[in-house]
Amino acid sequence: MRPEPTPPAPCAEAQRYLDLYVDSELDAAGRAEIEQHLAGCPGCSRQARVLAGFKAGLKAAAPRPPLPDGLRDRVQVALAREPTPGPRTRLGATLARIAPAAAAALVVGALIGSTHSFSPVAAEAISAHHRALPMEVAGSPAQVRDWFQQKVDFPVRPPQLPGATLVGARLATIRDRQAAYLVYNVSGNRVSVFLFDPANLPIDARRRRTAAGHEVYLDDQRGYHVALGRNGGLGFAVASDLDEDRLFQLASSTISR
Repeated sequence: MRPEPTPPAPCAEAQRYLDLYVDSELDAAGRAEIEQHLAGCPGCSRQARVLAGFKAGLKAAAPRPPLPDGLRDRVQVALAREPTPGPRTRLGATLARIAPAAAAALVVGALIGSTHSFSPVAAEAISAHHRALPMEVAGSPAQVRDWFQQKVDFPVRPPQLPGATLVGARLATIRDRQAAYLVYNVSGNRVSVFLFDPANLPIDARRRRTAAGHEVYLDDQRGYHVALGRNGGLGFAVASDLDEDRLFQLASSTISR
């Protein structure tokens, strides 16, 4: 493959600030400089349009999670370590006054991205919930509990979810191990509960709340929410298209008090 040509200096300088331009984070003078360059540069103008379309689609599809605790302090420390910039072009000098904002945006992105990626446990729970696998047993919680006795290496006690009816259960897998997969009906919404041995599994996610002294990790993907945690030596994952607050309430009810 032929290497990509290096953009001319004015283009390279303008492209450094396209993110801020598209996000309307430049002041009037900086925005005017970028627009003057875009008016005479079809390549950069096309790149700005593509970037704007991508950001609009991403914003529409992905909810904004709350910022992690302590992020402000970490951003300030990281900014203090930023090296002093070298000589600037005319465009770079004009835009220099917004460079701290650009650095802050990059640092925030790096710090948020380095907190937690999407958990493979959460991904498997959502995938199984989405497939709506057929149930292998139905009946009372006691009947479901007895059905699992010879099938998994841990006791299965179907949790009593508030306002929920146990529909049925089956065997499933979470990562490389067996899991008890229980399905509930909550006001017409299907809720999947997975119980499994959590040893050496990444029980973690991008958001975290506490219930009865236990950490509950929350995430979302493909239009579904998921809650993960540990309780009484078992791992649990609860998946549904219910909103996060309601799912957290249901997941909290699985935790032994």
